[in-house]
This record gives sequence, structure tokens and C-alpha cells, in this order.
Amino acid sequence: MTDAHESYDHYDYEPSPFETKPKGDWTDQDYADALGEQKIVWNEIPGSFRTSTVYRVAVTQDRTLYGQIPKDHLNTEIQLNAIRTFPALFAEQKFFNPKLCDNYYTLACAAVATDAQNIYEVSIQCIDRRLVSEAILTQPTVVYHLWQRSEELCKELVDQAFVEEAAIDNLSCIVLHKSFKGRNYLADFPLPDEVLIKAVEAQPKKARLLAELGREGLLTEMIRSGYWPEHWHDISRPQDLDAGITAFIRNKESAIQRAYYKAYINQWPSSEVIPLMLNWPRKNYLPDLFPKEELFDVFKGDLQTLGKWFSEDLGL
Repeated sequence: MTDAHESYDHYDYEPSPFETKPKGDWTDQDYADALGEQKIVWNEIPGSFRTSTVYRVAVTQDRTLYGQIPKDHLNTEIQLNAIRTFPALFAEQKFFNPKLCDNYYTLACAAVATDAQNIYEVSIQCIDRRLVSEAILTQPTVVYHLWQRSEELCKELVDQAFVEEAAIDNLSCIVLHKSFKGRNYLADFPLPDEVLIKAVEAQPKKARLLAELGREGLLTEMIRSGYWPEHWHDISRPQDLDAGITAFIRNKESAIQRAYYKAYINQWPSSEVIPLMLNWPRKNYLPDLFPKEELFDVFKGDLQTLGKWFSEDLGL
């Protein structure tokens, strides 16, 4: 006898259109759908049904199939699907080059937007401002790689206006991971407060990057002026300072939430915050909120606490 849970699952299931037909009645779209849902494998598809519709799905599952596509079945959608699924495929000149592809620029834009390192493979004549700026939306390191390839072209394409637009599109492009040893040319340009404010409003989860830019205080000013990210079920604006401290401690595993709660707390001077955090475990989080020098000065008579916080600095 089927239990209630299994009965509900069976009732709730809606088969795909191809599953309601005998296999002998399948069209190429049915084969494509079945392949996409992994209900069949490539070798089960008859040759007469290996059309553009089916290849569009097939190239997202097996990179080697791209080279088997007959020219009369190859189209831009198939090429884009292949590149977006297997970005390194773009480096194969036998498939992708300006002489072979009338739509080369479109494919180059997609390739770089999928993997920034593909900019090394793009024909230099096709690298323009649009290609780079579109890639920044998904590939914040694209200007770094452009600089590595051609400093001259990078300087030609990237100016103050470009950088400001790029920061608003994807603030991550300004702050590169430490593993990138080369130059981040974008960081050479100053970013006005209004640009950073627009960037945070457009990308609330990137607010934590303000600290890496040395502009952490800007988020506090935004909050003081009434800003708070909307529609976030997991980050609500505290009612007061004490609630803000509680939220900061409770969300110690989330860098995004901590950035907002720290900025909220920083609306108050340390002289009002520290008295609310003199008991453990709250006390343990003070070094996350205030500069080390300020805490040394405030707690200089409490060597036990200083030792717990800064044992290495004190030589303990």
C-alpha cells in the first residue's frame, strides 16, 4: 500500500511531453528535451534526429561533440551554448576565429563574459570598450587580464568614466583577490562617494568591500542617512544599539551581515558602545569593532583582557 507522502509525490509529478508519447513518435525537440533531462544518452539518438535543436543541448553535455556538428546544423545559439558551458573551447582556433565565424564578435563577448582569461584568445582588433564593460558584470578580473595582455590597449579603453560605470556594475572589479600578483589598473582611479553609494545600492551584498577600499565609514554614513538593504529576509535593521550589538555577535559567520551590523553600530561613538560590551562573551568581539590602538588605550589597566585579545602583540 502506498503511503500518503508517496501518493502526494506521484500525484504532483507532471511528465515532460516526450514521456507521454511512444518513442516512435518523438520529434527532434523531444529528443533534445530527453537529452537535456538525461533520460537518454547521445548514442540513443538516431542520425536523422541529430538536428540543430538536438545539438544545441548536446554541446552542453559533451565538449567533443562540437567538432562533429555538420556546418548546415551549426548556428550561433549552439556556439554560444558550447562556449558558455566549456569556456576553454573558445581557444581552439579551428572552431573560433574571425575568418571562420561571421558572428565572431558576439562569440568573443560571450567567451570573455564566461571566463575573463579568454581575453587572451580574442583577436586584438575585436577588443573594445563594450566587450570589456559587458564582461565586468560577470568577470570582475577582466581588466586585470586586459592589462596583462596589452597595457597600451588597457589605457586606451579604460578611463575615469569607464571605472565609475564598472564599479556600479560590479564593485568586485575594484578589489582583486590577493592571489592576483599583477596590477589592477582600475584601482588607479579615485572613486567619488556618490559612485560607491550607487554601487552599494545596486549590489547590497558587496558593501563589505568598502572596508577593503578603506571606505568603511561610508556605509555607516549611508545607514545614518536612512539606507538599509531591502527585501533581505535574513538581515533586518536593529531597533537600537544594543540590538545591533546582539545581531553583530549572532551573525559572526556572515561577512555580509557583519558589515551592515558593524556599520550600524559605528553610528555611535566608542564611548557609548564599549560600556555595553564589558561582559564576556560580548567583550570578546570588541577587537572586531574598534582599532587595536584605541582598545589598548581604553583597557591599558586590564592586562588580562589585553593579553587575551593581543597576546602576540604583547609578546605573551
